[in-house]
Amino acid sequence: MSDIEGDRITGLVPIKAPFDFLVPVHETIVTEKGERVELFRLGTCQDGVHEALGFYPGKYEQHVHHRANSVFRISYGIGMIVLDGVVESYKVGDVFEVPAGMWHGFEVQTPTMLLATLDRPIKDPKTGEFDFHYRK
Repeated sequence: MSDIEGDRITGLVPIKAPFDFLVPVHETIVTEKGERVELFRLGTCQDGVHEALGFYPGKYEQHVHHRANSVFRISYGIGMIVLDGVVESYKVGDVFEVPAGMWHGFEVQTPTMLLATLDRPIKDPKTGEFDFHYRK
């Protein structure tokens, strides 16, 4: 049982590894096409990078990640996802595999949040380089 004292919680067991590296980060990304994405990096674990991505209604152009393999789980919203030119509707609970090199984009009908597990981050935390590429 825990109690709240002011701004801290008492009576909890201190968190040890493997959770020491869960360092949440929020960043608003505006792409070169003016598309706005809310990125919440939740942490890095043995199975990859975990991020929540927030999308606003509108069209998000098809793009590709050359190095990152991803699994998307829709947590909120409805719309369409385009995977290598094939358009599918999405809703809460849908899961999509997006391997490195697969072109993908979104037509967001309502504000959407998806949880993404990636084998490497889209934005390199050391260099700031994005593995995010549009068609020429």
